[in-house]
Amino acid sequence: MNVGIFGGSFNPPHLGHQVLCLMLLETCEIDELWVIPTYQHVFGKDLAPYEARRRCCEEMLAPLGERCRVVEIEKELSLAGESEHGSRMLDTLKALSQQHTRAQFRLVIGADILSETDKWHRFDEVSRIAPPIVFQRYGYPGGQLVAPPEISSSDIRDRLARGEPVDSLVPRRVIEVMERERMYQ
Repeated sequence: MNVGIFGGSFNPPHLGHQVLCLMLLETCEIDELWVIPTYQHVFGKDLAPYEARRRCCEEMLAPLGERCRVVEIEKELSLAGESEHGSRMLDTLKALSQQHTRAQFRLVIGADILSETDKWHRFDEVSRIAPPIVFQRYGYPGGQLVAPPEISSSDIRDRLARGEPVDSLVPRRVIEVMERERMYQ
């Protein structure tokens, strides 16, 4: 089984993430796409509560069907004390490889990450375990998949802080979770 691994803060997940998931399923040789919300950001980034972000990711993926799912491996590793430095993709991929010995993994990253791989923990080994599928990002060279809509989680949080609507940027089902959980207020 070929599995795409799409990790991120998803703080919050938005239509750009959702469109990218559909693009990956329809254009790449992957059988499933696993979305992995960061449990604890390796660079100490301030995040909304994990459980709320996980529920938002599930709602974002719901229209895409059974080939997409949220995987809580980073939470499991952190709670087991196996990821003391925050969520490192290498730890995540090693754990997934042990749990799913028949799976072949592909890491989904944006072209903007290509210039930051020196900041990653052993990116060469990450690439060996899960050869990257690189999608285009506006303002960055490279990428084999066309860029999804240019939407930023930071911009969404800023808009919410100003009391501006985000309904054209965030799936309706995700907005419902955000309102219920009182996220970003």
